[in-house]
Amino acid sequence: MQQSPVDIKNVDGYLSHYCPHLNTELKESREQRMALRDVFKIDRFNSKRFLEQQITGLRNENLLILDQAPNFLDPSQYAERSLQFKTFNLKSDILKNERKITIYQSAKKNPQQSYITAIFFEGNEYATLLNVPKALDILVEQGKLPPIQAVFIDPISSQIRPKELTPNANFSQFFQKEFLPWLDQNIERDVSKTVLLGSSLGGLSSAHIALENPTQISHVVPLSGSFWWKKDDSDEPNGMSQIIRNQTFPIKQHWFISANSYETSRAHNELSILNTSPIVANDLKEKGQDVMFKTYTGGHSYAVWQVVVQDALQYFFAKK
Repeated sequence: MQQSPVDIKNVDGYLSHYCPHLNTELKESREQRMALRDVFKIDRFNSKRFLEQQITGLRNENLLILDQAPNFLDPSQYAERSLQFKTFNLKSDILKNERKITIYQSAKKNPQQSYITAIFFEGNEYATLLNVPKALDILVEQGKLPPIQAVFIDPISSQIRPKELTPNANFSQFFQKEFLPWLDQNIERDVSKTVLLGSSLGGLSSAHIALENPTQISHVVPLSGSFWWKKDDSDEPNGMSQIIRNQTFPIKQHWFISANSYETSRAHNELSILNTSPIVANDLKEKGQDVMFKTYTGGHSYAVWQVVVQDALQYFFAKK
């Protein structure tokens, strides 16, 4: 039995070249990468996958977990459970749009104990694809994490997402002037235990937003952050390092920065997630920040990020 062939759109003749990665003048455009992503197919011979049934708007993935893979709590291996959710639609006058926000809260044995608040960009993927609420609920129940509430911010669309999550004044104002005040009207939040998490462009944005709100965000988890980003061509060694090196830090924040072994550049002499992430981590350390940097084996994938989320939260908050 064979799968049907997959045709990948050839953008700007990129795929017409043999071994294009050997051509130092050839660059794979974002459009070419998106064309590849658009034709991804699930391997029907591998029953292990995130979603048993495809959900519109989510990119499913097959899983292959080897014997020496890092330990993590796989929520699919546990029975279904009743979880507490609140779902809202938040309208932004600044961004001129509206998005869904979902809030999960674990149980608390001691009513006086404050929650950890974990705020996720790419909310739908983390809440639904990775089933983070169920994983957190089990970790709290097992005593591996204190009580936690997770806030999942959905992107408007795949087209608007890059505009919002690339550092910009409008999204920063939305987060600071609209989202945080709205959040504090709907939940009780301890600013000393507030974590901002995001992957890829969400990782870049989580770092940028956290730096702009040091008294509101205490912990930061950029997962495979797009630190290749430059606001200007003159930004060296990258845009985020330029921001960090030019900034004063009135308060210490706690960082867990990760990059994966296959997140290398697609063309010679280009910045990659793998080589810029440790630079950003070191820049933060030199500014007196508390930083953990860790490399994982894998690609640019939620399969790895599900492990990193659990590692980071337990690194910060697990009972010693």
